[in-house]
Amino acid sequence: MAPTISVIVPIAPGERKWVQLLKQLEPLPVHEILLCAGATNNRTLIEQVGFPENTKVLLEGKGRAGQMNAGAKLATGDYLWFFACGHEIWLGYTGCVEGGHSRSSPCAFVS
Repeated sequence: MAPTISVIVPIAPGERKWVQLLKQLEPLPVHEILLCAGATNNRTLIEQVGFPENTKVLLEGKGRAGQMNAGAKLATGDYLWFFACGHEIWLGYTGCVEGGHSRSSPCAFVS
């Protein structure tokens, strides 16, 4: 059985770039996406957006580190993949999970 990936995305108050990140993640074979919005002022925006089926929203954790820790505690995947909302995904990220990782071949491409 292939390893599973949990994607954890901390969301700052008023942050909107995660909506685009969700669109990039939707077609990828990730086990779950955890949106960690510790601030309640994100609730209105979050409720307006449609989510992929494998997405969970957490309104826990204070600050970015607290949000990431809350997501990590609830994640069920074999690997945790943390994203900042401004990152974009490049093809080829699953290489280190599916085929092993070596120093000569980078596996996760994020900008």
